[in-house]
Amino acid sequence: MTKLINYLAIVGILAAPLSALVVEKPATAATQVLETTYEACSKDKLTVNYLGGVRLIKYAQSAKNLPVATNNIIWFCGGSQERTGCAAGTNMIDILRSGGRRFTVVCKRTS
Repeated sequence: MTKLINYLAIVGILAAPLSALVVEKPATAATQVLETTYEACSKDKLTVNYLGGVRLIKYAQSAKNLPVATNNIIWFCGGSQERTGCAAGTNMIDILRSGGRRFTVVCKRTS
């Protein structure tokens, strides 16, 4: 009996119009890139403070969509504290390291 019910359910789905089978994804917040800046860190250990704590980003790694409370981004190159000033309204950042000293900070705003 269970197999018959499963069969009928599948047949019902296959007979349904395509529009009934499409599942809409929930709306996501719009993200706007406010500014892109470049910094340098010659140490393997780059850590960035964000709302969730501290994120370690090694050479050739990235961290995306890190929420921040302020546009004053604090980060550490090895043990040395540094700062990046993002545009006003920044509430999320991406940190992109390509493997060299230079890394990219993408300052974004989400609504």
